[in-house]
Amino acid sequence: MPLTADAALNKLAEIRSEVYALKLNRLVFLFRFFPSAKFRIYSGAFFGIWLAILIWGNLLLIFSSLTAFIAVCCFKIRLTRKDKQELEQIITEQANAIERASKQLIKAPIDFDLLYETNLNAAKAIKISFDRYAIQKGSAYAHTYHLGFFYVLTRTKGIWDLKQVIGDKSIYSFRGAEKTGEYIGNHHFGYMGRAIGLSCFVLRLAAGMYQVYSGTSDWRYVFSFFDHPVDSQAIADGCSEFDSHFF
Repeated sequence: MPLTADAALNKLAEIRSEVYALKLNRLVFLFRFFPSAKFRIYSGAFFGIWLAILIWGNLLLIFSSLTAFIAVCCFKIRLTRKDKQELEQIITEQANAIERASKQLIKAPIDFDLLYETNLNAAKAIKISFDRYAIQKGSAYAHTYHLGFFYVLTRTKGIWDLKQVIGDKSIYSFRGAEKTGEYIGNHHFGYMGRAIGLSCFVLRLAAGMYQVYSGTSDWRYVFSFFDHPVDSQAIADGCSEFDSHFF
């Protein structure tokens, strides 16, 4: 059964207290620890590879090492410590503002059209800021903002992790059909991810890699990026419906 309004709000308050007690995710903000000076590029890359082994284990060494190496070496303008601290503050403040707007809508019966409309406006604002930062501050700054912000919103217990609030097994009327909270949460992830400018491939890959990071991946799901095929398809549905201007 869907959560009651009081239960949903209590759950949201509980989630909020846990989320903001944590630092921003270290996988996104490895930039904070990578050296910026050019002569130290390779030491940063080796650090990234070592950290990848520590986090994900040898099975995904190639993928995680490549990601770490790209993060260090491919941005022509690297982030300063001031940039990194500024980004953390920007993302935290803006995520708080989005949470205040979203939590007013998590009430039974949930109006998913209104919830999507509200979150879509926030996602479009993120995309506008990303485009502006890319011009004014460079790609390293813009992409760290882009990916870091989306991660903070959608990670487990983040304000856009709808499954944590509405219940992954609860059944709701969604787009004229009965859907579980888990389907809606994954659909929302794909829809909002496309709205901020990420490709469907990147979104499905990121969801799969998060399953690996969380220890819930399965090698049987290799062709859906280690995410359950049903969940990966729900993300793809969200991407497709954004592209077709649904909602």
